[in-house]
Amino acid sequence: TYLADSLDEMGVKYFRNPYMNILVIETKYISDRLAKKFQLVADSYEKKSKWWKIVVMEHVTMGVLDTFLNELRAERSLNKA
Repeated sequence: TYLADSLDEMGVKYFRNPYMNILVIETKYISDRLAKKFQLVADSYEKKSKWWKIVVMEHVTMGVLDTFLNELRAERSLNKA
């Protein structure tokens, strides 16, 4: 919920089933560099991916989420300039 609320504040479109630990974000919102750094999962490895999946598990701490969100905010700020 925290991740979804933060993405809403940034205007990033995503899909989330509230009963699952997976959230998917359209690739146009996240650079390949950021996706690779945070080990996001592509929806396809055979063709150009359209979605990045974030799988929230026990090892994904609030610190990791905050770092990801801060870097995403920074990227989005640069792209708007």
